[in-house]
Amino acid sequence: MTQEYYHKQQLQEPMIITSMTTMPSSYLNKAVISLDYIQIGNVVDEENDKLLIIDRNYRNKFSIPNCKVISVDKTDANSLIVDLEYQEAGRYRIVE
Repeated sequence: MTQEYYHKQQLQEPMIITSMTTMPSSYLNKAVISLDYIQIGNVVDEENDKLLIIDRNYRNKFSIPNCKVISVDKTDANSLIVDLEYQEAGRYRIVE
């Protein structure tokens, strides 16, 4: 009798399904913000697990690995934060 009661209780509880992937499939057009809250630029392309970022003056390009993304803003700001300070982003600058 007791087992039957608990079995009914388990069936009545709603199932919660969570997804293992929390990162969006694409970061295109998102603003990239450093840890010290300075905008590095906007994502213009993604390839080989790297983000191609161009600053707002279209002078500097950066290739930052996806693994550096630590936060994605899904509000109107449409930005993401990378695990770098603004000065460190220079290590990922593409020199042409």
